[in-house]
Amino acid sequence: MSNNHSGQADLETQTEYTFEFQVSSPDHGKRLDAFLAAQLAGNGISRQKIKQLISDGNVTVNGAPVKLPRRPLFPEQLVRLVLPAPENTTPEAQEGSLTIIYQNNDFLVLDKPPYLTVHPCPSCPKNTLVNILLHHFPKLAQTPGLRPGIVHRLDKDTSGLLLVALNEPTRLKLSAAFAARAVSKEYLALVMGKPSCDYGVINQPIARHPTVKTKMAVMPGGREAVSEYRIIYSGNGLFKGSEFSLLGVKIHTGRTHQIRVHLAAIGHPIWGDNLYGGAGDIELLPHPKTSNPKIHHKLKIANRQMLHAWKLSFNQPDTGKPLHFKSELPSDFMEALKALLDVPIKVAITGLPGCGKSALLNELQRLGLPIWSADAEVNRLYQQNKDGWVLLKNWYGNRFIDDSGKLDKQSLFNAMQTRPGLRKDIERLIHPLVQHKLADFWETIPPEAVANKTSILAAEVPLFLEAGWPRRNSGLENVWGTMSTPDRGKSSIKLNQATPGTPLLIYVDTPTELRYQRLKQRGVEEAKAAVLDSWQWPEAEKRAACDLIIDNSQSLEHLKEAAKELKLFLGDFQRAVSKHNVHCILDRLESFNFKNCS
Repeated sequence: MSNNHSGQADLETQTEYTFEFQVSSPDHGKRLDAFLAAQLAGNGISRQKIKQLISDGNVTVNGAPVKLPRRPLFPEQLVRLVLPAPENTTPEAQEGSLTIIYQNNDFLVLDKPPYLTVHPCPSCPKNTLVNILLHHFPKLAQTPGLRPGIVHRLDKDTSGLLLVALNEPTRLKLSAAFAARAVSKEYLALVMGKPSCDYGVINQPIARHPTVKTKMAVMPGGREAVSEYRIIYSGNGLFKGSEFSLLGVKIHTGRTHQIRVHLAAIGHPIWGDNLYGGAGDIELLPHPKTSNPKIHHKLKIANRQMLHAWKLSFNQPDTGKPLHFKSELPSDFMEALKALLDVPIKVAITGLPGCGKSALLNELQRLGLPIWSADAEVNRLYQQNKDGWVLLKNWYGNRFIDDSGKLDKQSLFNAMQTRPGLRKDIERLIHPLVQHKLADFWETIPPEAVANKTSILAAEVPLFLEAGWPRRNSGLENVWGTMSTPDRGKSSIKLNQATPGTPLLIYVDTPTELRYQRLKQRGVEEAKAAVLDSWQWPEAEKRAACDLIIDNSQSLEHLKEAAKELKLFLGDFQRAVSKHNVHCILDRLESFNFKNCS
């Protein structure tokens, strides 16, 4: 098949354009309009326009006029299309700024901002990129049509690199390069969820949606569309439903909305792409215990689809010299990443009985932090007809149930004290219920506590270590190593681990004698306190396993100051983690190359 076009010598001043194509064997039997649409892809001539040109007598086959768009073609036939110069269709020039990455006498590479339509259309006749181009490059007005200089397009809300021809011969050469797939186009897409494979190729045909005319869709019989993607970074955001992936996407065809349609088709629409199912914000569900159920907030992630034309590579039309261009992420794309990267700092406060865990937790609540208590949860579970009560009754009958139907906690404590095996059985029954509620607390954050889109979640969990609950390495040793308390000499906070875990474990450190005094004031005798101590890890071992040590050997006022210091420290740590994650992404972008894909 020939991809030649001919016309008058001076393409910038001619009044009409002539295209000639020779039919080859693979196109035997193809409809005339479909054949021309394929040959003219990238020239800004729609299939409907081609049908109209055929009906108007502007197409010949072997020199004979043909007015039927459905006319079948045969090998070796010569198809000629004469495209008349449109009358009074040159858009008006309008002022506006351009971010030019590269420019010579024949073409330029622009960095298109989001929310800018590329060329005039019925819904947007003015204030387009073309209007601005005509203001800066008046000679483009000599090119007929509504798309002078436009070689390829980006959706209005897609940002990034765009190639513009400054004269018609160059436009035709570049359009031919696009049609021949000699131009490499790579995008960055911030998508919802994580694809099952780190690397993949989506080869699914695309056509106009059968019922929604503003949409495209994967459709049998549609035009070939091939997209290649690779995961650059994946993460879990602050809230439920905020899992995300940053993908590098390379397209091998240029269908309308191709990347958006393909990614939505594999179940990972682009954040902010409302047309194809990508959420622009996250619904913050109120916490069932601590929030007003009537309060519903949304965390804004994106105002447009997070799709950015990142890299563009092609050969210079005249010299064949390879050219490569890259565009940095725009500010709103970075803000969307930061919103999703703001991870909660999960804190588990632990220590031996009477150390002051509850007092510290209450101070943190007074300072505005969401809190949760394992002891309070166990008390709730032991209430009549609650899950813990039901389990104990089903397992032990009425052995620990008094005449009123309530749980006899003293009787239960006595049995656990004298029979270690029974205590272990009860822990195996109750601990999973408590652990489930703790996980729920760490995932359902009160909206009113996240005005700054971040949150520190403090939970009092006396037996976190003893219960063997999962804790993973945070991988943040570099960030942790930069942290320091306001005054190491006077601070109530001590960094205890070189590598922190998730959640952070905070040990409230109080001398044994002082703990027992405080417990006695609460009606707990020393003998019982010693029993409670024996159910936990030894003091030195438990302290050594924690990431932070809080000194609570002094007054309540001293603990209040320690709580303030802890909140500031955790806030600094949270910001450092977010900054670290952003740098990780930028580092991966710097080294990312599709050639590494297999």
